[in-house]
Amino acid sequence: MHIVPRIDRAQRRDLVRTGDKTGDVATLKRFYAVALLGAGKSSPTVADLVCVAASTVVRAARACLAGGVEALYDKRLRNGRPPRPPDRCSRAFEQRTASSPSRWPGPPRAPPSCARSWRSSRSSPRPRCRRWSARS
Repeated sequence: MHIVPRIDRAQRRDLVRTGDKTGDVATLKRFYAVALLGAGKSSPTVADLVCVAASTVVRAARACLAGGVEALYDKRLRNGRPPRPPDRCSRAFEQRTASSPSRWPGPPRAPPSCARSWRSSRSSPRPRCRRWSARS
């Protein structure tokens, strides 16, 4: 019994190209596994060819049957990142920042008198290279 019904060669090629365009290796393997299953290969053979577990092949095939090709994409795109704020928060932020002054003074700096007093305390500028200073 085949998990995935037979898929013609052009559709299999499109599956692999679509998976390759994602740029994610795990997603490409899922697309490739479904394409090989559609060619009539068994799940253990496909697992060996794609270098994944047989359960991964069966899970990808069942997801493809249940949700179509869209179910093969990785759903963890924001994995590890905080959730995005809702649109109403971004609109409120834009409204508040639109009324703020256009020029921000920046971080506090030391008064210019400090730098001048340090420069004037040195008697002579230090030469960049001692070899050149010995010749003059």
